[in-house]
Amino acid sequence: MWVLPSDEQLDYDKQVLTEKVQAQRLLVEGKMAEVMSKVGIVHKDTSAAHKAFGSAGLYNDSEGDFYLGINHLVDYARLHLGEHKEQGLTADELTALDTENENYLTAIKTQRRAVSARLPRV
Repeated sequence: MWVLPSDEQLDYDKQVLTEKVQAQRLLVEGKMAEVMSKVGIVHKDTSAAHKAFGSAGLYNDSEGDFYLGINHLVDYARLHLGEHKEQGLTADELTALDTENENYLTAIKTQRRAVSARLPRV
């Protein structure tokens, strides 16, 4: 016999996945802040060089814009890594940020799929 999950169970499942997305975003935001603090030593936050990293409005961006913005930040930082090595910015740090950003995308996809899939339980 097939039993559909209750609305309460579906809501709980959605809440758990939403919390995972939010936690992952906070992790990415923290890593982004670490990178940008090192960039800020070289470039004032009001300078064009600092703004080129594209981090200014990311905290308020939608999930998709945030994900793409972090991709841009990582790509741009890799191109200009030499300018910030003295402040401690490393390729490994950028790879870690990129990896956590991909984990963020995976969490979003998992959440969206779970919300849209109302599969019966046995």
